[in-house]
Amino acid sequence: MVVKVSGRVSVKLEEDITFTFRKWNSEDLDNHSDCSLQVKFSRNRGEYLCLDKTWKHFGGCNYFGAGNLVNCQKWPGRIHTKRDGAHGATVAGSYGPSVADGA
Repeated sequence: MVVKVSGRVSVKLEEDITFTFRKWNSEDLDNHSDCSLQVKFSRNRGEYLCLDKTWKHFGGCNYFGAGNLVNCQKWPGRIHTKRDGAHGATVAGSYGPSVADGA
């Protein structure tokens, strides 16, 4: 669902409102960009973020089309794209379940 805002509102603001509406509609009321992420430590990499597997609002990435994503949506890092279902991997490159199913 795309939220239509009457009057003169920028496209970016309309997209932000749509994204927020979708989050609230799914009962995800946390607005912090690092929600559902945990800080881990390793000897080689130092601090890094990883997914908290107990969080119930993960977006699946195994779909065709836009899913619940909004055009021009931005994320602070790759781990955030995985959490929201925008990308299935935390490394660069295309992602898909198989060559036959596509990316």
